[in-house]
Amino acid sequence: MITRDDERQFLMTSVRRYCKKEPHNIIDPHISDQIDSSSYHIFQEIAYQCISFNLRERPRMDKVIERIEGALTIQIQSVLDKLNTTSPDGLSAAEIQLLRKIMEDNRVAIRIYTYQLMMPNSQTEEQAIHNVKKSSNVEENKGFIVSCGAVPGIVLVLKVGRMEACENAADTISSVCVTDENRAIIGAEGAIPPLVLLLSTGTQKGKKVAIIALFNLCLDRDNKGRAVKAGVVPILMELLTEPQGVLKEEALSILAILSSHEEGKLAIGTAEVVPVLVEVIGSGSPTNKEYAAAVLEELKDLLQHGVVEKLMDLLQHGTDMEKRKAKQLLEKIEDHRRTTVKSNDDEYVEITLDVRDDSMSVFSVKTGDKADVEDPQLNLLPKGLEKRSHVGQNMSTRMRQVSKELKPFANRRQF
Repeated sequence: MITRDDERQFLMTSVRRYCKKEPHNIIDPHISDQIDSSSYHIFQEIAYQCISFNLRERPRMDKVIERIEGALTIQIQSVLDKLNTTSPDGLSAAEIQLLRKIMEDNRVAIRIYTYQLMMPNSQTEEQAIHNVKKSSNVEENKGFIVSCGAVPGIVLVLKVGRMEACENAADTISSVCVTDENRAIIGAEGAIPPLVLLLSTGTQKGKKVAIIALFNLCLDRDNKGRAVKAGVVPILMELLTEPQGVLKEEALSILAILSSHEEGKLAIGTAEVVPVLVEVIGSGSPTNKEYAAAVLEELKDLLQHGVVEKLMDLLQHGTDMEKRKAKQLLEKIEDHRRTTVKSNDDEYVEITLDVRDDSMSVFSVKTGDKADVEDPQLNLLPKGLEKRSHVGQNMSTRMRQVSKELKPFANRRQF
């Protein structure tokens, strides 16, 4: 009587006996003329390792799965290559059945699509990126698409593909940008410059998917710098001034992200951004107003308070509409500052001024918890301010004097 254990031992003995010297003896004769030789050698090698007498040489199960998927990828690609050189009728029923069976496995299918993305045939490339995009909608596929090496092919399609293929590539990038690691890999593979180009020259759909992909990628710090170098800021400014304003909210959201990066801050600061953002504050949606205020808050140091001074000037000397918009913007900047800056009691000093017609004096200097300030330098500040308060200057000039006196203490956290 032969037990299952006997059968298992017999199989292992047969593999050990024939694997190296007579491999054809362990192949099912019904598939020997169908299996690709490279695929077979991978199956043979991994099977032999799994029954090694040396337990340390036996691979882990995840490694076995990875090698088997690789072998299946080679096998199915050989069938597809045959399909490309012959008519579908040239495939045997067994090959067609095998093709359908293997492609039911998402991971193997994604490997095949990854291979096809790099093929020079544009029709194959377009079908592959379409399939990868569909696969990316499944949550468990998002990480695998990146880890199996599909990103270079996706970027290639983004660079050289026709418009529909480019849109699918950008859509796929948006879908798989679910982790910091994926964002870093995609940005490093060069996805951002072609996305910026698609944002500039694409169809309305192309611009939409490109700007969403750029937003997701720019959540990574290095990608912010890459986006700035690729020239995204001028394009975003153009989108803000378009009459239809279809992508205004998306453009503002990316500017808000880039404004927290030094290179982004500089690029935005050199653009004519203030009038545009003032207009947004005056007539934009609540979300857009928040984004605009966030950008101006980040730029205030770079512009050396030029924005606030201009708004103050508009508040005093502008038209009724300009005054109203300036007031709204100043309130938004202040609201944003209060909600984004951590307000620990020991992080600021409260100075109470007694302002009269022709003079100004410091009434008190206290910390945030209302305690008297013990810092010697700050205690000398009131006398210095009072000495220069009896000058024939307007109020805004005197307030700027106060601001300059306080500037050395702006970054102090404890008193």
